[in-house]
Order: sequence, then C-alpha cells, then structure tokens
Amino acid sequence: IASAGYSEPTLVQAQTIPVIMAGRDVLVTAATGQGKTLAFIWPILCHIIRQEPLLPHDETGPMALVLVPTRELATQVSNQAKPFAKALRLRVKTVIGGQGKYLLQQELHKMGGVELVVATPGRLLDVVTGKKGLRLSRVTMIVLDEADKMLHMGFEAQVRKILAHVRPDRQTLLFSATLGRRVEVVAREWLHVDYVRIAVGRTGEASSHVAQHVIVLPNDSAKIQFLLELLPTLQQVGRTLVFVARREACEVLAKRVREQLPKINVETLHGDKHQSDRQAALRAFTKGDVDVLIGTDVAGRGLDIPHVATVLSMDPAKNLDAHVHRVGRAGRLSKDSQQTGSAYTLLTAKDSTFAFVLRKSFERENREITPELDQLSRQS
Repeated sequence: IASAGYSEPTLVQAQTIPVIMAGRDVLVTAATGQGKTLAFIWPILCHIIRQEPLLPHDETGPMALVLVPTRELATQVSNQAKPFAKALRLRVKTVIGGQGKYLLQQELHKMGGVELVVATPGRLLDVVTGKKGLRLSRVTMIVLDEADKMLHMGFEAQVRKILAHVRPDRQTLLFSATLGRRVEVVAREWLHVDYVRIAVGRTGEASSHVAQHVIVLPNDSAKIQFLLELLPTLQQVGRTLVFVARREACEVLAKRVREQLPKINVETLHGDKHQSDRQAALRAFTKGDVDVLIGTDVAGRGLDIPHVATVLSMDPAKNLDAHVHRVGRAGRLSKDSQQTGSAYTLLTAKDSTFAFVLRKSFERENREITPELDQLSRQS
C-alpha cells in the first residue's frame, strides 16, 4: 500500500477498515469520491490470505465476491484490486456482460482457483447457474457496491439468488452513496443483525470540495453555446465530464464540439456503444488523451476517474441522488490529497421542479443560492 503511494487513509477508510477487519457486517454510506473502493478491497485481500489457500486447478470457487451494477464499474474495481492482489499472489477475475458465457466458464476452469471475483449480478448468475457453473461455496466475504444503484436498476432479484448460493455465515459489506428506504430494508435482510452502520458526511449531499454553479439559460441552443464558449477555459484547468439525458444527444453534442473546437479532443460514453469502445473511451479519458468525455448517467455512478476538474450537466439529473453522483465525479480523490473541483448545472424554464429540489439541497448544505436559481425554483 505504501509503495503504491498511499500514506494515510481517507475518512471512510479509517472508519470502515477496522470494523471489516473485526469481522462485522457493515452498511457504509458516504459521498462519492472518498476512496470507498479501497476501503473494501484491502480488507478483502487480508481476509483471503488468512483462508486455506486454493490448490492448483481448484474448482471450489472464489473466496470473496464483489457485486457492482455496471460493467464499467466492475472493470475499474478489478483494476484497482489487481496490483495489490498480484503482490499477494492472488487472482482477480471480472465477470461481466459482453463475455460469452461458455468461453467465460472455460476461462475460469483453465485458471483454476480464482480468489476474488468482481461481477455484475446478471452475468454472475448466468455463470453460477449454468452447466458446470461457478461454485460459490467458499465465498466467506461478499461486497455489494453501489447498492442503491443496483436496486434502482432492478437487480434485487438476481442479488437474492446469488446470496442463496453463498453460505449464510458469510461477512457482507454493503456500500452506498445514498441511503434510501429500500437500501435500509435490504440491509436488515441481507446483513447480520449486529451490523455496523457507518455514515461519512450527510448522505444525499454533494461532496463539499466541489464548487457548484447553476446557470439558468433561455433555451437548449443557449446551453450548447454556453458549453462551446466555456470549454476552452475549462480545458486549461483540466479534464471535463459532460452529462446529457439521452444517448443520441452525446454524439450530436460531440460532433458540434469537434466542428467548432477542433483542438479539443472529445469522446462519448453511452449504452449504445460497444463495450470495448466504452472501455477505450474511459481509458483515453483517464490517461488524459481525451479532454472532454460526453456521456449519459452510465458514466455517473462509481467510476473512479481521477483528476476530473469539471463536471457539466447539459440536462439536469433525474433526481437529487443522480445529481449527487454526477457532481461527485469532480475533484476525485487522489492518493495523497482531496482535489477541489467545479460542477456546472445548466437549467431552462422547463426545469423549475428540479430547481426547487436543488435549492432545498443547497439550503441544507449552506451553499449560495443565486437569484436566478431562487426565481426559477419558485415557478415549480
């Protein structure tokens, strides 16, 4: 850990890791960008090395399991885990959609024992229930990451079936950026009765290190013009993540940027793109080869993209929780310090309801409310 450049734990890591290491189930809620992934990866690896090791070509299955809602998040969690796992001579396997089920099962068989599996619920259930399926009998620790998102996306039934294949004396870790009623209900059902609840900051609020700017404009054309005028300035600050509501809008907006600002490298990220293209876009943006990434909310949950200076929402999020996740992409936590970031939300007259929700949130967080936001919010 020290050789990877980590000198001290973040607040969520400092509060969570000792509890996990003590063997307790946890429900952890914290704002995005706080280092939650490593808060469970490090204890998982410590847990695994204390178990009876897997033998070569052992088919008894993994010792630990991480479930996440999206392919992109699964890949990023795996990538964060692999350097630490490699140092301990442990193996990590990603199980996600887009991989042929038969070929995936063959690969798992050839690899023999895989100590840690990171997966999306649907694909893992396919592999577990298929012929010569992956066995989960040795899983003694399971993580449900972005639990609120998994429930929102309708994965509850799949998660229940997966948990039915895991021994009841397992240790279960549930991580969520927001704490809704459904999360509390499943926590009482899936965690042991003496689970520990850990909340870092007030849930449902954006990270305090992000400066939020709400811009009220007359129409959608004015939004595009605002973006085109602002991007050259934002490029000097760092990378920019732009959110739109619809998949087709990603490509239309990217085309406008390429035509009018050819010196700015722009890519898109949305559900209509092939998985390999989405991964390539993420890699290029993370490496800094791409200045601007335009995406739908598929890019807004859990993805660990460091050094994003600015988040700009061309369209408001569907709800406050989604807005919090968007804003949390800015100023992502680095190894040694918390970066500050900026978030711009562009609104028009039709967004008065969201403006009202946003104003109430700003009041709770003691953020400045501009006259434009206040006026629009009172029209809802």
